[in-house]
Amino acid sequence: MKIDNLIKLISILPKNQSEAKTSEQIATAFFQLPTRDDPKNQGTKNTFIRRQIDAMDELSMIGTVFYIGKNGESSKRHDRYYLKENSLLKYFMNSKVALNMIWASKIMKTLGPVLGSEDVYGMARSARMNQKEKIFAEKIHMVSDGIARDNAEIKPEVLKAFLYALEKNNSLMLRYRHSHGEITDEIMQRTERTVLGLVAKDGTLYAITCLGFDDTPRHMPLHRIEMANETGNRAYTRPDFILDDYLDGQHQLAHILHDQESPIDVVLKVDAGSIFHFRERPITGNQEISKTKDKGGRYTVKVTVPFTVQLPPFLWSHAGWVEVISPPSLRKYVGERLLAAAEMYK
Repeated sequence: MKIDNLIKLISILPKNQSEAKTSEQIATAFFQLPTRDDPKNQGTKNTFIRRQIDAMDELSMIGTVFYIGKNGESSKRHDRYYLKENSLLKYFMNSKVALNMIWASKIMKTLGPVLGSEDVYGMARSARMNQKEKIFAEKIHMVSDGIARDNAEIKPEVLKAFLYALEKNNSLMLRYRHSHGEITDEIMQRTERTVLGLVAKDGTLYAITCLGFDDTPRHMPLHRIEMANETGNRAYTRPDFILDDYLDGQHQLAHILHDQESPIDVVLKVDAGSIFHFRERPITGNQEISKTKDKGGRYTVKVTVPFTVQLPPFLWSHAGWVEVISPPSLRKYVGERLLAAAEMYK
């Protein structure tokens, strides 16, 4: 069947069996849409639609609710039809899409059940691939940085509420548990929050939200949200908000510490055996590494970075191989925690 006919039928056919339509109802809706081949005769239109339905049935894209009369008679005219979305996904699951699905499987595991597509990963694994693509699917895997950790547990009803709010541009009220355990109950306060976007990072999903037109957007991990109530009210429109710009400004959700001076000019002394970490994966594009070593056999690394939550742990991870020279505030903070750790292990 022609792809433009398939696209029109996909837009017409209901997705739920309970809302299935007869071929005549489908024909009426189909020929209200612009079409090149518009038969004038209603009987011809119905025959055309019957052929399209049969073609979709052969591809297992369409479900049928069969008509059974009082005397047990059947009637194709009264049979009703609905779209089988999973079969439709399989039809469009070419090998390139499948590879992307397989490599994005961690995100799909979180979103799949909520979107009603639990078997998308299975479809991707069974997609028709050439030999090269099969090898890539088997031999190339994506894993996150750091030690192996389970994904944070997000309540399905919370994720559903956020996806609905994004789709409908409606506001939400939240019950939010902070990292230290304190609860902020916006439901009790009747505080309505606009959802500007969702971002996958560090084994969870972050919601970018704001409280109004002038409120500074903030990101909130969904696994800390105990409850999300849909209000049915329209959210604040923020045409000025661009998700990619926000992520760049927040250094890919690196959690800038607003009570600290930021950005800061950092100077490090790095052991020769560890300098490859900085050469192979620079902290930022403005990083500079001295061409020669000092008398102690160490390289000097200079870089301007935001003061983020992740900065001290990154420096601690290099422990005895990296010394913070400046700024004094960062040197003091990193040193104090290293001394505290040493105290525990002495």
